[in-house]
Amino acid sequence: MQNKKFVLLLITLLANFAEPESPSRYNKRLVRKTASSPRLRFRKLRDCIFSICEHVASYPENDIKTIIEENKAVHSYFGNIIEPSNTMVVSDRFGGSDYEPFCKTVDISTVPKFMRDVDNVERAIANVAGYHQVVKFQTCDNGEECFAGKLVDRNTACVQKFNTVKLLTANVDNKSLEYRKFKIPSTCVCAYVDQ
Repeated sequence: MQNKKFVLLLITLLANFAEPESPSRYNKRLVRKTASSPRLRFRKLRDCIFSICEHVASYPENDIKTIIEENKAVHSYFGNIIEPSNTMVVSDRFGGSDYEPFCKTVDISTVPKFMRDVDNVERAIANVAGYHQVVKFQTCDNGEECFAGKLVDRNTACVQKFNTVKLLTANVDNKSLEYRKFKIPSTCVCAYVDQ
């Protein structure tokens, strides 16, 4: 459990140093310009992993719910967006134990409120009571070498892989819903380089 908390803290810290393209009106709670750097940096993003923010105080929930309720055609699009497969089990042909992965992973399920799209623009995700877009993914549990690193004569590391998905976003200014592409973690793989 301690290990998972440390990894989530590490992931949150890494996600907090993303470089936004242009701040939106919701950035008052997030962004400040530092005197020593032209980069904009996140200040306090609670429960954000890979720029996926679930709990944000200034999320315009009532406005977004009104927009969704007025657009009945999109109601069927809510639910699980992407989910890692847990149904496939690889077993030894000769009755031995199940195979173990080379990298430890952590399964994460989130209902994002704000995310950065593929253009690095912060977007309000349409996620309100009764209308949820659930994103499930796996992250690397640690940044260490793979378990296989000791078996082969190579330097190995567990590397995070990403997928691009479309999520329904809300533009409160013009009261519309739009699909945008977002990069989300998918799984953790073992990578190697020759020594």
